[in-house]
Amino acid sequence: MKYLLIVLLLVVANYLRAEDMYNNYTFFSQSKNNEVYAISVLSGGGIFPVELKAFTSIANLEIKNCNILQFTYDFSCFTKLESIIFDSCQIQSYSDLFDKIVQIPHLNILTIKNDSNFIIPSNIQNLKTLKGLEIEHDNLMEIPEYLFYLDSLSYLSVDANNIKIFNINDSINCLLDYLKINNNELTSLPKGIEKLKSLKFLYLNDNPNLQLEEICDILPHLENLELLAICNTGKTEYIPLPKNISNLVKLKTVIITENHYSIEDLKILDELRINYIFLKGPILH
Repeated sequence: MKYLLIVLLLVVANYLRAEDMYNNYTFFSQSKNNEVYAISVLSGGGIFPVELKAFTSIANLEIKNCNILQFTYDFSCFTKLESIIFDSCQIQSYSDLFDKIVQIPHLNILTIKNDSNFIIPSNIQNLKTLKGLEIEHDNLMEIPEYLFYLDSLSYLSVDANNIKIFNINDSINCLLDYLKINNNELTSLPKGIEKLKSLKFLYLNDNPNLQLEEICDILPHLENLELLAICNTGKTEYIPLPKNISNLVKLKTVIITENHYSIEDLKILDELRINYIFLKGPILH
């Protein structure tokens, strides 16, 4: 019993969890070495929680199930903040929010999900330190060109929206190497995708209206592509893999779940030493 008490005290000293009510918000904090490093705001609404100003050392912040109408102070005080998640929130003005977020000096990752009213504001292009952006389950129908003025962006996921229009600007400086557009309504590949010369991972799963023939035409321009995922994409009848797939000398993996491919196609992949993932659906002879 004595040893159990000692262990319990050590755990409490090194990993504290506290839940409190402030200003109509519910907080959940995580601490190590007596320093709070992460806070979750789990519910509430009104003015963006003023109490957060006391935790300038946090690295991770999650805002969930909140209705936020006003932002009353600068975010420049969060000098160590690297990641913010907004989940199932109702933000009155995302433009105002992004004006505040841009003040965070070292923000790397921003996630906004489960907000059916979200539209990407033009001032998102001011988030010059952003490396990862997740906009998921938000009912978006369009990805604007100015998103790609984020020079540091290397990871972009826009899964589970209703995206039909996706344009990449002509003067792109973006070093994007990971792009996920799963479960959308694309009828064509993002206009200008061939400009993403650094792209290594491309996920196009569950875009049933996207034509594989177009993917075949664009592939040679994606010279650094290592993974291509086209599960449940395009027509269900047999369409041969593109012959010019051999031009992608860095391609290592093709994910072709729920599409129909022939034994000959798979032999080609084997000869090129390209791994394939084929989880469901028949292999046509």
